[in-house]
Amino acid sequence: MIHDFVAYLDQYPYLGTEIIGLVGFCAALALAGAQRRTTIFAGLMLVPFAFLAPLHAQTYWHPERFLGGDFGLEDAIYLFLGGSVSWAIAARISSFPTIDDVDWRRFGVRGVTLTTLTSALWFGLGVVGLSPFSGSIVALSCVILLLAQLRPERAGAALSAAVGFAAYHVANLAIAQSIWPDFQETWLPGSTWTETIASIPVGEIAFSLVFGAAHPLGLAWLLEPPAGRANR
Repeated sequence: MIHDFVAYLDQYPYLGTEIIGLVGFCAALALAGAQRRTTIFAGLMLVPFAFLAPLHAQTYWHPERFLGGDFGLEDAIYLFLGGSVSWAIAARISSFPTIDDVDWRRFGVRGVTLTTLTSALWFGLGVVGLSPFSGSIVALSCVILLLAQLRPERAGAALSAAVGFAAYHVANLAIAQSIWPDFQETWLPGSTWTETIASIPVGEIAFSLVFGAAHPLGLAWLLEPPAGRANR
């Protein structure tokens, strides 16, 4: 049965990669301790952003998705796993806020502010000629720099999350490529981002590093209680 399932995923190695990633997610969740609920929330809050996947379609890669189209189930799973794993790593390194005592109005205002600023920066980078994928990496890098300045005590945890998530993501890709060698054809040639290091596209390494740092920093800033009020 397992052999048949793996053979079926020959058509959908992107989905297969995310299924492989469930192993690391379960390990991260097991180690999350008091942060377990927040870790799950950290992944769930990113799922709606799966609709942005077409921004990288046809310019960076073109994976075959289970339901077809330029975004879908795989993108939602990737974002959930990535958000959860990066948060779990960061929260193990430093004391991060939890969802147990959140001012949701403050969370919403900060969330809209951060999303609007990041989107405006990404759009501006596109106007001056950067590709959507390059713009994403630069915009996330700017988010990291800004939030690390605002909360320097979290910079070390963010760095750990960046390295840890990149290692997790690269391992998932390496295993997937060993099972489904044709997966390497997913990335479009002709870009620096799709050049490879040990068969892993440079863009995957770069994006996982900035994603792994930016998400925990951003969510911690959204969740933190007002000054003078600590989490329970």
